[in-house]
Amino acid sequence: MLTKKCKYMVLGALLFVGFSQIAFAELAAVGPVLPDTDPGPGWSADYNGFPRWYRDTLGQTVELTVPPDPGTPFDPPDPANDFSVHTGFGAEAFWWDAGATIDLGNANQALLVLAVEAAYNTEDAIDGDQLSFARVRIRIDTPVAGTYRVTHPYGQKTFSNVAAGIKEINDTSDIGIGAPGDFSGALLGQVGPLLKMVNPAPPAGFLGDAATEATVTGSPTGDNFFRVERQTGPNTFVLVGETDQFVVSGKLFTGTAFTPTLATYAQDAAGATTVTASARSFPPAVLGEIITVRANAGSGVFSLPASGFFFFGSQVLTPGAEPPATVSFIGRTNGTSAFTLTRPLIDVVTIRRAEWSAATQTLTVIASSSDRFAPRPQLTLRGTGIAPTLVVGRTATVTGVTVPPGRVSVRSSAGGRDSEPVAIVP
Repeated sequence: MLTKKCKYMVLGALLFVGFSQIAFAELAAVGPVLPDTDPGPGWSADYNGFPRWYRDTLGQTVELTVPPDPGTPFDPPDPANDFSVHTGFGAEAFWWDAGATIDLGNANQALLVLAVEAAYNTEDAIDGDQLSFARVRIRIDTPVAGTYRVTHPYGQKTFSNVAAGIKEINDTSDIGIGAPGDFSGALLGQVGPLLKMVNPAPPAGFLGDAATEATVTGSPTGDNFFRVERQTGPNTFVLVGETDQFVVSGKLFTGTAFTPTLATYAQDAAGATTVTASARSFPPAVLGEIITVRANAGSGVFSLPASGFFFFGSQVLTPGAEPPATVSFIGRTNGTSAFTLTRPLIDVVTIRRAEWSAATQTLTVIASSSDRFAPRPQLTLRGTGIAPTLVVGRTATVTGVTVPPGRVSVRSSAGGRDSEPVAIVP
């Protein structure tokens, strides 16, 4: 289990003078957190606050494996923690995991752990504290003192002047631990492409079964093994132990790997509504990838034409139809079943003027919404040092502002917002 101490350590306990390493990083993208809309009191069935998937540069996309997925490594749920019971796991779970062990004799061993892991800012499963990281962990019981070189699928590392003893090499690299809710840091880790069982082959729909030792493929260097060597001369090393047997876990995501990037509407004075939407997919290229949008039950769906990995389109709704609160993005790849993501549909707010007069100490902001149909959405001006102010008739004027804010924002009751720097005028 991940401890509070090691969660904040990029490098684990290293009981030696120095080290050097060669490492690679091959994770390409991270998916959205589901669901995308507020389920109201409690949590919806599919919500755990973590991204649905991670994808490597080979296009292998893995989802967070939790019970009842077969052979899943996870921390058991805490029966006293409602959120832990809801998600089905405790302090940690995994999108992918691979481990190898070498018997070094005399009860000594070498351990390698590779993972893309879900955890929390503290030991407790608390909604809002979710984080993720890519882990490379090396633990070796060194038979004799010396300098050791370790080679694994994602790099090579040298540990200098190590004493003999249990876990004298104890090195953990957890890359991606940042602010809770930011899951992009794991893309900068040493892990990837994700190892996959070869012999025996994994179960259908998985990269591994989390139980069986097997040879693997996926190393960017072709080093699909775990090797420990000890230095005996300036440029010479003797083999201490080696294995090509790994235990791998990882469930392949069967949906379309995409993320919505825009869902806005415009409504003219006569009530005609246009919905505009965009989404992005992720490399490597996948043939037959289609993304459509359902604006409401009466309008059917409209396709988002693709330009590379970007999708963009719009549709005019049935005249007189109210803008829906949400739109559904539907992704399909080569005839796969639909994978749907929901986004709130918001208006577009534009700040056309934001200036502060030094002579009159007056802040003037002119802003508008793309929804021009009566009754129009309510716009509210916000800025450092000023109280929230309604934008009436597209203009908000705030007097007695002795120190102008650097920026102001305008928020719409229909969900849109804009932010602009404040210009200083005489």
